[in-house]
Amino acid sequence: MPTVFVQSIAAQEKGLAGQHAEYEEDSWYMHTPGLKTVIPTTPYDLKGLMIAALRSNDPVVLLEYAGFRGLSGEVPDEAYEVQIGKAAVRSRGNDITIVSSGNGTPQMLAATERLKKEGVSVEAIDLVTLHPLDTETLVKSVEKTKRLLTVDQSKYTLSPGAEVVARVAEAVPGAKFKRIAFPDAPAAAAPEMLEYNRINPDHVYAAAKWLLAK
Repeated sequence: MPTVFVQSIAAQEKGLAGQHAEYEEDSWYMHTPGLKTVIPTTPYDLKGLMIAALRSNDPVVLLEYAGFRGLSGEVPDEAYEVQIGKAAVRSRGNDITIVSSGNGTPQMLAATERLKKEGVSVEAIDLVTLHPLDTETLVKSVEKTKRLLTVDQSKYTLSPGAEVVARVAEAVPGAKFKRIAFPDAPAAAAPEMLEYNRINPDHVYAAAKWLLAK
């Protein structure tokens, strides 16, 4: 059934508390068989994924994380498609693979730039499509780097990163893994507690350094 659903994901912002700050829709939808799920992180990808979704014969959920509509970027006037089911390699490297999606991607890319300044060769992958996952791109990357860090803004249990690690672990013997995500707890109203739990570039950087030392 060709249908496109556009779903906004709540903002993990200070003072909103759990009723308005839960970031879980990515996990919910990617667990639904037959439902394609995409989550763009650039204006270019948004237009291309929307056109691909409208042309698809399958139902598609397009997720927009809070703050996404405030982004700007170059977008061609003509119609084009961004392939559903294909991850985007935002940075190529050989030392470590870092994978994220949605609002975790800006945190990943900020940490990637910091690591690069220290001479670390980072392969940063934006999932773009949560279902179906681009397992081939993920496996090829970790076969090269032998280290995989996943970064999720959603809850730790059953987050997209958990599935990424499971698939790569089955295909790449001897690889080393690390996952970071929002704790399995409601988003706090207290700004200090939310800031402590919410993934930021410092969390990604520290986790990457830990994994690189293994």
